[in-house]
Amino acid sequence: MEEYGLLEPRQEGPDRRYPERDVGVVGACLRLARFGVEPRNLRSFRTAVDREAGLLEQLVAPSLRSRNPERRHAGLEDLETLASLSEELSHLLFWRTLRSIAQR
Repeated sequence: MEEYGLLEPRQEGPDRRYPERDVGVVGACLRLARFGVEPRNLRSFRTAVDREAGLLEQLVAPSLRSRNPERRHAGLEDLETLASLSEELSHLLFWRTLRSIAQR
């Protein structure tokens, strides 16, 4: 999974350590594997997430780069709000698409 950009080790070499935040990622990947989803298929998930995050970054980047602490804080709040709205929209569109697949 590491070669597909899903896991990010803290150190290289034979004694790699992974952040605790990756535990959930590994668990989800293992559950998907039970349905035949292979590691190479996981790249599409990562690509979609990176694109979505990149768009949100573009929207708030000026605020996040600001030296003004209040503007930076506002940018972080905006990023959190945008992330929530984006997640909601993605969820709604995802299920709409799956319902249309099920009705075929």
